[in-house]
Amino acid sequence: HHPKEIDVSEESTMKSQAIELTQFLVSSLLPDDAEFSVKASERRGALQLVIDTDDAHRGALIGRGGSVARALRQLVSVARLGDEYERIEVDIAEGEGRRGRS
Repeated sequence: HHPKEIDVSEESTMKSQAIELTQFLVSSLLPDDAEFSVKASERRGALQLVIDTDDAHRGALIGRGGSVARALRQLVSVARLGDEYERIEVDIAEGEGRRGRS
């Protein structure tokens, strides 16, 4: 038997794990019919995740005084999912959200 070759880089695996964790947490906070997306980008050694949803559901992700947003950031950042990135930042998109998108 030959060892399995893994075609996925460690970096993209950690990025996908961070996205999956964030999607799981967000889907737990929003109603089942709510649409949202999590987009990832890399900047200066950090992985930046941006959560986008419509205006009606944004408040559920932010919480009173930003408490839910802080908890989301803390959970994702504590998970770390490896040492490829110095830090993981989680932001919630502002403005129009997903309204009007097809």
